[in-house]
Amino acid sequence: AVNEQSENRYIQDCSGNEVILRTSGFANFAGEQVPGRNGTITAIVGQFNDDMQLFIRDVDDLDFTELRCDGSTGEYLFFKNFEDESITSGGWTQQVVVGSDTWFVDDFSGNFFAKVSNYNGSSNDPSEVWYISPGLDLTSLNAPSLSFMTMMNYAGPGLETYVSTDFGLTSDVEEATWTLLQANYSPGGWEETQSGAIDLSGYSSSETYFAFRYTGSSSDGSTWEVDNIAVFDN
Repeated sequence: AVNEQSENRYIQDCSGNEVILRTSGFANFAGEQVPGRNGTITAIVGQFNDDMQLFIRDVDDLDFTELRCDGSTGEYLFFKNFEDESITSGGWTQQVVVGSDTWFVDDFSGNFFAKVSNYNGSSNDPSEVWYISPGLDLTSLNAPSLSFMTMMNYAGPGLETYVSTDFGLTSDVEEATWTLLQANYSPGGWEETQSGAIDLSGYSSSETYFAFRYTGSSSDGSTWEVDNIAVFDN
């Protein structure tokens, strides 16, 4: 609103379908904050080149009062969506246990995400690499929860998610104590899948870490993508 600059925002449903919501910088509600929850929208549909766009008349066209697809209110203790195109921003680290493959940031149609693969262009390499969050203080949350989105393709071992409360004491992924978390993962074909709200209340501490563990062999290996990583009070 300050610079009267028009903006695009992407509205996404629980199946991962997206559409552009465009707002003029001259709108009398241009300075309003985007709602964080889930709900319904009444809008005018327009087209700019190949892009379909929605336009609202005023903020009364939005009724976003329900919980988001990940079970949260949209008020996050921690959130990473890779739009800054950095794999390490926010205190994230990675450790390679087997091979030389690493996590990196990639994009599709302007949306950025973390990606990992053990395919070298002609074959697969043995691989084990961990992508590790910063230590988070969960003690102020009543029911701390984790959620994320995954996309996957090709045959290979499944992605795994772990939590630790002592990784900060060693900073060595093989020496720390990790507990496997249960989550929903993409079944393949690049299908976007919400993990669901993963309960972290049993691991609440002043320095709680979670991590994604990727593995592959010399004969197979999936390509995994992770996005919209959130920690919130459920």
